[in-house]
Amino acid sequence: MVKDNVNLYFTNLLKDLQNKYSGLKGGQVFKATPPSFPYMYFKQIGGSGALPTLSNTEDGINLGLEIKFYSNKTASEARKIANSAREYMVGIGFHCDYFSPVENVSDTSISQFLARFSKLET
Repeated sequence: MVKDNVNLYFTNLLKDLQNKYSGLKGGQVFKATPPSFPYMYFKQIGGSGALPTLSNTEDGINLGLEIKFYSNKTASEARKIANSAREYMVGIGFHCDYFSPVENVSDTSISQFLARFSKLET
């Protein structure tokens, strides 16, 4: 059985980013508008089975995470936070699969940046 480390990854990343960006908050429950800025929304987007054993158990999963960063100051602030998160996530063994700003058509005063990461979790 593979241990579910998603909450641990969220907590550790948030703590690391909060040391660099005061006032940064984060959550794992989607809200159409973040409750504060800057903000990090963290969610699992994949968890398909990998490394099956002969006894029909899993020794690994293909873990996918999506992290969205929000700023009400500048797009540059959202990108800076996302770059720091990318550095941290790659440092703990994740691969960055997607890294791009997101156009916010509902509220152009809020900048968004999206990053997706994957890892074979054993």
